Amino acid sequence: MGQTQSNTSQGAGQEYRSLADKDGNKRRELSQQSQDAWALGNRGKAKELSLAAKVYGESMDRNNALAAAAIFAYNNPSYLAPASSSPFSFIASLFSAASSPRTTLNNIDLHGLRVNEAVDKVREHLALCRQHGVEKTTIITGKGLHSADGVAKIRPVVEQLLQESKVRVLKQRRENEGAFVIELVKEEADVGWGGWVWKSLFG
Repeated sequence: MGQTQSNTSQGAGQEYRSLADKDGNKRRELSQQSQDAWALGNRGKAKELSLAAKVYGESMDRNNALAAAAIFAYNNPSYLAPASSSPFSFIASLFSAASSPRTTLNNIDLHGLRVNEAVDKVREHLALCRQHGVEKTTIITGKGLHSADGVAKIRPVVEQLLQESKVRVLKQRRENEGAFVIELVKEEADVGWGGWVWKSLFG
């Protein structure tokens, strides 16, 4: 779930990605050393190395979150800053220059994000659309033309997510196969026992 579909121009977020990659390499190195120490019966050293690996793993996650926020903000400069407690949402708000929710939620561009980051952003985007009464929006995934192997990674995962969500994917022309235009299906409000009786008798 960590593949990147494409890189943004101007290298947005790449400094953080580089730091995250270095953290990831160090974490793997320390994890291997911890396993080796454990195999040799040196339990104390193994624990010490494992804790050090965990610190690098946490640093990797922070740098990847900063990279994702910078990349998303670069491709979506006017996007609504979400009021959320999630680390990604908070960091994204630092890069956002949002205006009206009704206009800034018209579309999102997921180019440059990794698959897990794109999935989190789509879930968040759908929740924001429902919160602000946005009924139609476009999710740009790209066609995967810039992927390392030329195979789309984000699009099929987002498509699966949309199938599991209460949205209606509108038919697309072939030239727009790198995006989904969707309508959000309105959820029926809980009308209570009295409403249920009325609907049963007169609905």
